[in-house]
Amino acid sequence: MLKFFPLRSIASVVLLAAGIQTHAAAQALQNGPDFVRAGGDIGQINKSDSSYDPYVLSHGYVWKYNDPNLDRNLVFVADEPEREGLIDVRIRVKADGSVDEVELLGGFYDDAFRDQALSGMAAATFVPATAAGMPVDWPALEMRIVSRGSFLPALTATMKEDYERLLTLNGDKNFTDAEQLANELLARQARSLFDYALLQDQLATAYMNTDRVYAALIAERNATASSKGAPPALRGTSRLAEKDESYINDYLLPDLFVAGLRKKALLALALNQTGEALNTFTTLEARTTIAADDPLRLQIEAVQAKLAGEEPIGSPVKLVQGKWIFETSTRRVFGVTNLQGQVDFIDIACDDSVKKRMVFANDTEFGLPASWQNCKLEFHGTDGSTFNLYEYLN
Repeated sequence: MLKFFPLRSIASVVLLAAGIQTHAAAQALQNGPDFVRAGGDIGQINKSDSSYDPYVLSHGYVWKYNDPNLDRNLVFVADEPEREGLIDVRIRVKADGSVDEVELLGGFYDDAFRDQALSGMAAATFVPATAAGMPVDWPALEMRIVSRGSFLPALTATMKEDYERLLTLNGDKNFTDAEQLANELLARQARSLFDYALLQDQLATAYMNTDRVYAALIAERNATASSKGAPPALRGTSRLAEKDESYINDYLLPDLFVAGLRKKALLALALNQTGEALNTFTTLEARTTIAADDPLRLQIEAVQAKLAGEEPIGSPVKLVQGKWIFETSTRRVFGVTNLQGQVDFIDIACDDSVKKRMVFANDTEFGLPASWQNCKLEFHGTDGSTFNLYEYLN
């Protein structure tokens, strides 16, 4: 059960307005729906797999149901797509476990993949969400569907020429044209998730330099994403080893991935996204050596020192496409205040469990149980809404 505390005014942060309403009572939570199966050749990577995510599905080019009577018995199939793809959807899961609304949020796809993903999600079934043990409707559940093939992570000759032009535009600080070119390449020329990630990284640069830091961080999240890779379907004349390391889960090659992680950590620090900055740095440190006097390390150590102290840490939050994701750090108590716009609810996703949902209430504090680890707070509401989020030591 979440614990609520009175919001506090502390001189070291912006003082809260007088006369705010505080909440001392525990708030009941809804337990989210659990995916069972989708329509068509869309499946979920096994929970035993290290890349498992309960809200990421795979297109049937990579995974396919082996036995329709078994919920998650999936096998590899060798059919290859003409291009890879990634689609984000927002769905409404009814109290009977069926889906009656599917909204396309965006991604990287052709018409065939889009149609298959949307129809597959419309035909999906879930173990329904519950409130006080009773099934309930669950609006605004976000899922990602990924189609991966055995694409070598390299640019085609045509794409290479245009990508070099994109680098020049960003280098010359012509960010408007750079953004336009990146989006054109995503729409008409890019074929692989390697292309997609490269272009997202360049969009992050354009956004960052045109005062759109939230959009820049989202683009860099996309650039450093990963999902289960598809090894090549070998033919007798193939020169590739069956477990060729080129077919990695990350979309980018190692050096580019490391550079993207570094940019992502800096963007998270710029927005005081403490948990995301720390988690990204940990991933980065596992991939490369970071010197003791590296400015990024020094900034991370400063955040760690602040988290160990008593001072609250505040960050501005802005909903982009109606949501914002905040990764928790070592602190377990949060306060929300100064709402401008509308935020409807907070989804709490911890480890690989189903989400839990609570109603958003401005000018309140809430605490997460110590047993909930590796959590993300997903704020949902009206696009462009803003508020301040505070992390307290206790």
